[in-house]
Amino acid sequence: MNTMDITKNTDVKMETREIKFRGKSCLTVKWFYGFFATDYEYSYIYAYNSIFGKPLALNPYHVDPKTVGQFTSWKDKNGKEIYEGDIVDTIVLPTPCVVKWDMECAKFIIDLGAGDYYEFIDIDEIEVIGNRFENPELLEEE
Repeated sequence: MNTMDITKNTDVKMETREIKFRGKSCLTVKWFYGFFATDYEYSYIYAYNSIFGKPLALNPYHVDPKTVGQFTSWKDKNGKEIYEGDIVDTIVLPTPCVVKWDMECAKFIIDLGAGDYYEFIDIDEIEVIGNRFENPELLEEE
């Protein structure tokens, strides 16, 4: 039987990205960042507790499932991580818009409404100004 050792292929380069989620606690106003899990009744973010930057333990935090959003792997102009559900603004956008996951295209987009959107690659100088859970007023039409 012939087998192929793909570990020796130096031409193959995989881009690694950080897969993580955030969710707002059901008990406090705190946001937790880490792994997401659900048991059909409750939703959890498993986050590392750390001391001096060293992870100590992975602890589950009960979060509101409506607030859970995935990290897009993009950062705004200030270095802030951009998550699904964030409200972003830039000079290119007509009004502040929400970051969403587009199932049809399998990518994160900046939703302009009415089926229109921008891709992250199309926009420079993007800034997170809030999120749709804590700052819905930023999305209201004047």
